Amino acid sequence: SSDVCSSDLIFLERKRAAALQDPAWIARQKSKVEAGIAAVERELGGKAYLHGDAMTLGDIACACALLWLEFRMPEFAWRRG
Repeated sequence: SSDVCSSDLIFLERKRAAALQDPAWIARQKSKVEAGIAAVERELGGKAYLHGDAMTLGDIACACALLWLEFRMPEFAWRRG
């Protein structure tokens, strides 16, 4: 989900001088990331793949986004299981 990629915006905002950072903006971006993760969780349900019985580019794209999120901002801890 593109919302998961909002994590890059948060990462860059945190690189700015503390006095220039906007906590409300960061909170809005975090909400977008959390909504993206929730959307993937809802779509998957108990299934192994997002659509159908085999891995698709959608599964790979989501995996890449989530793994990047885990690398860049581990505080999201999307692996709850």
